[in-house]
Amino acid sequence: MTDKFKRLLSASLILCFLLIQIPILINAYMFEFSNKYIISVDEASSDTYDCVLVLGAGVWGNSPSHMLEERLNRGVEVYNTGCTDRILMSGDHGREEYDEVNVMKNFAIETGVEANTVFMDHAGFSTYESMYRARDIFGVKKVVIVTQKYHLYRAVYNARKLGLDAYGVAADGQYNYDIFVRTYNNSREALARCKDFVWCIFKPEPTYLGEAIPIHLSGELTDDNMYFEKISYNDNNERVLCEIGGKHADMNMNIKVKKFNVDETFNLYNEDCETAFLILKGDVEISWNGETKNMSRETPFVKAAYCLHVPKCTEVSIKANKESEILIQQTDNDIIFTPVF
Repeated sequence: MTDKFKRLLSASLILCFLLIQIPILINAYMFEFSNKYIISVDEASSDTYDCVLVLGAGVWGNSPSHMLEERLNRGVEVYNTGCTDRILMSGDHGREEYDEVNVMKNFAIETGVEANTVFMDHAGFSTYESMYRARDIFGVKKVVIVTQKYHLYRAVYNARKLGLDAYGVAADGQYNYDIFVRTYNNSREALARCKDFVWCIFKPEPTYLGEAIPIHLSGELTDDNMYFEKISYNDNNERVLCEIGGKHADMNMNIKVKKFNVDETFNLYNEDCETAFLILKGDVEISWNGETKNMSRETPFVKAAYCLHVPKCTEVSIKANKESEILIQQTDNDIIFTPVF
């Protein structure tokens, strides 16, 4: 055996040792860091929080999986102690055909929680992103997180490393999982802790951010059924039929839908009416009074649109960054549709 081969073998053994030891050390550190912040329901009830944050898991059609049901039941239990008056459901709604957060909200409402106290984060695609968005989108500062205990160590770690005053309550005991499920979950989680350990060092932005929706407002601001789902109009652009949450509303008012090509600019002077712009799809740049705002409806996980109210006696310039469609409403009465963001 040559000296060169011995050195190569030694280096390989050291590398293998580090590849095994580093994940073990990261997991041990995360356990030690988070354990002191994991509390019981009774302990949570003695403090106050901005919200209960329930982390999403799989759904079966319109029903939660067993794991998600455990989290929801425990989240509602914590909420019912009176330690907070808000619940934030954070999960995956990245595809129209797959929707964790509406299943979660509906479950909570069916247990007696008031709908306007339940917020949905449609872009909680990972534990890290859920914590980041809770902080930056919903303005959460102090939170009690609910998930299974094996997952709670990482959730609390992420939240605290992102600056949240976070505590965790475990959602275990309702169902007994077989050894294969437990082995899979624990193995996957051990790797996920290593990934999030690195993410919490570099703190990358989540997949989607956006305008703030403060947690102290109404949870209905995050509801799909507040948004225009279908809009049709006649040849004279005089009447619009909307479908909002499955209910039709025939709106008689001065509404036009303007289609923009790329880089096309449209100028409008609002002389004496209340005016609102609702971005149906696309990406536009709106300027007035020397201010410019980029407004986009590109995110796939909500049927939402930006709505902008324009004051009277204001000239507005709209430029399309890409092919876009915008609804323009002018009326002397109150604006009858609600701005989402």
